[in-house]
This record gives sequence, C-alpha cells and structure tokens, in this order.
Amino acid sequence: MQKRRIDSGDILIFRLPGHCETGAHTGCGNPSFSANLFVFWRVERYSHNSNRKAVVSDMKDLSVTRFNELLASVSPVPGGGSVSALVGALGAGLGVMVGCITKKHGDSEALKAVTEEAADIQKRLLELIDEDAKGFEPLSRAYSMPKDAPDRAEITEKCLVKAAEAPMEIAKLSCRAIELMGKLSELADALAISDVGCGAVLCKAALLSASLNVYANTCLMKDRETAKKLNAEVKEMVKKYAPSADGTYEKDEKSLLQNAKK
Repeated sequence: MQKRRIDSGDILIFRLPGHCETGAHTGCGNPSFSANLFVFWRVERYSHNSNRKAVVSDMKDLSVTRFNELLASVSPVPGGGSVSALVGALGAGLGVMVGCITKKHGDSEALKAVTEEAADIQKRLLELIDEDAKGFEPLSRAYSMPKDAPDRAEITEKCLVKAAEAPMEIAKLSCRAIELMGKLSELADALAISDVGCGAVLCKAALLSASLNVYANTCLMKDRETAKKLNAEVKEMVKKYAPSADGTYEKDEKSLLQNAKK
C-alpha cells in the first residue's frame, strides 16, 4: 500500500465495530446508528492541549477549493448554516466593492456610511461561518448520550436553542444587507449596477438558507412556545426582505436592459 503524508484539510475516517453510547461524533447525528461507529476527523489545525486532539476552526480562512472539498465530504461541517453565512458575506462584499468604486457619489456621506456598514456585516458573517459549525458540536454530543440519561432531554433542548442562534443572526444580518443593496442601487455608477443586483440575490439566498437552518432546530424543540416565537420571527424577515431583494434585482435588471446598445 502506498503511504501518503496526512495534510491539513484531509478527512480521516475511523470505523469502530459495535455500539458506543457516549462521547462519540458519528457525523450523521443519528444516535440510533449503532451497527458501526464512524468517526470523522477533519485535520485543520492541531492544538497540543491536554487532550491532544485536533481543533476544527477558522474555516473562513480556508481556500475556496479546500472549503468546497470539505463541504462535499462526509464531514458534517461545514453545512448549510456555514454556507449561508459565506453566501451572505459574498453579497455584502459586493456591496463594499460597489461603494469603493462608485465615483459619482464618491464624497457622499450616505455612500460612505453604506459602504462601512456593509463591511461590518461582511466581517461578522465571515465569523459566523465557524460559529455555526461550533454550534452543531454540542448538539451532536447531546444526541450521542444514552436515551435513558436523566438530563438528556434538557441538555438537548438547550443545545437546540443554542444551535439556532447563529443562523438567526445570519438571517438578521442578511436582511440588513438587503436594505443596503437597495440604497446602493440608487447610488452606484451604471457600470456597478450588476454587482448590486448580484449582491441582493446572494443576500436573499443567505436569508432563505439561514431560515431553513433555524427551522431545522426549532422543529425538534420540545418547548413549542420558543419554537413558534423563533419561527415567527424568521417568517416575518423572509416575508419583508425577500421581496425587497427581488425588487432591487428587478430594478437593476431593467436598468441594464434599457441601457443595452441597440
């Protein structure tokens, strides 16, 4: 067998026969999966701490190729939440670019304010790529607890609420970014209009993707009042801001088509 050095970003898959009740990350998040235990260990960075285990972090600093390779692998993270944060950051980033290259309102305080806020949103969404993934880890551990553990239900419930926090913030930031795209549509140079439309579409995609990740947690909550409150908040955001993003896209599309050379 040909030997190869283990590199950063590799996926190590360990197959352990039998059933393990506690302390395992199966990757599938299904505690009833007991025929064989598969442990997925993604090598990103090593932290020589007392437990001598690999620490998965800083996915935002990976190359585009490596991030996509991990996304398409058996590793449970990154998943839909991290991707929604990345997509939102890309949309906000387009807004920053438009603000930087726009000349006709280059000295305007309005343009400066929009550009700076878009940059802040982009930065926070990039941080949420990792925070969403980290929010999944405690939930995975909770589901690996014995079903008859007296505190399993309480711990799982807390983990579900915690896991919903990152996608909820992603959704809120995406809504604000959609608002900023609407403002940029009025301020941007003609040559940058297409980038504004692209940014609006990406921010809408981030909003919708994040909403599904909130629902993925609320649908499992025992506390249905908390679940309903979170669901209602997300639904209201989608109802208000998805059409706003569509409006910016349609406005920019119309502008580009009207300005096409005959």
